[in-house]
Amino acid sequence: WYDRTREVTESRKKWIRKVITDFTQWLTDRNIRIENVTIDQVDAFLEERNENLAPRTASDNRGIIKGLLRYLYIEKKILKRDLASLIVSAPVFAYHNPPKYLRKNEIQRLFDALNTRTSEDLRAHAMTRLAFCTGLRPGEIARIRLDDISFEKAELTVPERKGNNPIRIPLPDDAI
Repeated sequence: WYDRTREVTESRKKWIRKVITDFTQWLTDRNIRIENVTIDQVDAFLEERNENLAPRTASDNRGIIKGLLRYLYIEKKILKRDLASLIVSAPVFAYHNPPKYLRKNEIQRLFDALNTRTSEDLRAHAMTRLAFCTGLRPGEIARIRLDDISFEKAELTVPERKGNNPIRIPLPDDAI
């Protein structure tokens, strides 16, 4: 089914096969037939399997089991109920990879290094200021047109944003 529906590497298929094999063995050891499996049993398996694993690995295991349950419900019609939609988990945050922030002296060095000699340098400087002062995403900044800037009101309208929610934000003097 994975070969038919997705482009998956061989190593990924081995990992998926391992998780599914472990799940079927877990069910066999408890004399549970797959067509009679309950969400409580699925949760018990995932809790046991993911006990000492990193959050991303645990999330990956849940995704594999969700995919299996969805396949057994939709494709094979073995399950009478869609258990995949009942698998929920806490959001996974990348604690081992926290965001990096620039210190005050690093920010100063960044702005000191920017030139304003050419029009390209001036544009790069303005875009860097906008990113720093407003927190806009690079793609949002790249799509800004002169018509979006009100110099009189010191305001910027960002019409195309993630989630299609346009905003109007004040522009600090540094950015202007």
